[in-house]
Amino acid sequence: MKPRSRSTPAGAGGHTIRGRIVRIMAPPLAAMVVLLVVFSAGEISRYRSSAATTSEEKS
Repeated sequence: MKPRSRSTPAGAGGHTIRGRIVRIMAPPLAAMVVLLVVFSAGEISRYRSSAATTSEEKS
């Protein structure tokens, strides 16, 4: 593997810092979004069932 000279741009043959940061941050961010969706779906389901029970009692 030939070392890059100082005049070679970062994107021409190597990985950019931005690309590395995206590859490092993407999996944890995706996992966090999935967990947020799962948690929110459970909370919404519980809220709806609670609201349905409350409206049945008022009738």
